[in-house]
Amino acid sequence: MKKTKQLAKDSIFCAIVSTFIILFNLFSVIDYMYISMIIMVFIGCYFQNKTITRAVISSIIILAVSLLVVNPLYTLIIILPSLAIGIVGSILLKYKIKFLYFFIILLAVCFGLNVLMELGFVEFIIGMDLTQYILADDLFNTSEMLASLGSVLVFIYMVVIFIISLLQVFILYFINKIYIKKIMPLIGEKII
Repeated sequence: MKKTKQLAKDSIFCAIVSTFIILFNLFSVIDYMYISMIIMVFIGCYFQNKTITRAVISSIIILAVSLLVVNPLYTLIIILPSLAIGIVGSILLKYKIKFLYFFIILLAVCFGLNVLMELGFVEFIIGMDLTQYILADDLFNTSEMLASLGSVLVFIYMVVIFIISLLQVFILYFINKIYIKKIMPLIGEKII
């Protein structure tokens, strides 16, 4: 009976996350970082008190549904790394390691995968060079001047990705506190 209840909860969870992915794909005006953040938070918080196999199986199901309804390239470049970050986050939350270690490990994973997602998005989905992509958003008509500073712009862009990764780690950590206090009792979960 307990296994059936767990399976039902995991199935509902997979359906909810898959629905978010489908909706975000339909309204493609929304930046892919948002869906990445939602996937990371959902997987990280929900599977923190469950076995790793449940997290991996649910992630595989979400990935399979995404491959069916979303562009496969988008799925492999955006959704797969987001699921991986969520699984790592759930493992770190499960073992309740010190905040400093949690922060360093998850920041390294987030930054590495966010850089890969960004490069994959730019190279394979948009089909541009990273420097050209950065210069393409020319708000102040400074592209000629900035073109000579290509490597500096790439460095600044990587700093921005680092800051985004930093924010993702903090968001997961603090949303998890809300999840433990408010949502876990609502869905009948207990911290192991």
